[in-house]
Amino acid sequence: MITNERQYRITRKKAHDLARAIEEFDINSDSWIDVHPRLLQTEREGMESQLKELREEMEEYERLKSAEISVISVGSFEELADGLIKARIAGGLSQRALARRLNPSWHFSQLVRLGRGGFRRVNHYIGCGMPL
Repeated sequence: MITNERQYRITRKKAHDLARAIEEFDINSDSWIDVHPRLLQTEREGMESQLKELREEMEEYERLKSAEISVISVGSFEELADGLIKARIAGGLSQRALARRLNPSWHFSQLVRLGRGGFRRVNHYIGCGMPL
């Protein structure tokens, strides 16, 4: 998942480079007579699959940024971190601003730490009554 503008720019560049690599592959594939056609097909399909994934990630980020998505749903506790990231992007918030909105007493580093851990430790904090 793309979580910020920097990652978006990097992903966009990688997608562009991969699209060019596929074009060059198509141009040069006829000259690789020593390579079995199935290997060539597998290589191309792998590149196409990677390009599709990059484009899907970019499209999701663009939808979130454009506010086309008004509701973020999470189906399980494990999806909470991704849901918060998506909500932050859709709301145009920084990590610091999101931390303040969630709990004004939270320190920014607490939210970042929870986000990195995929909120795996939240149950522990909630269960023992420790502040997040």
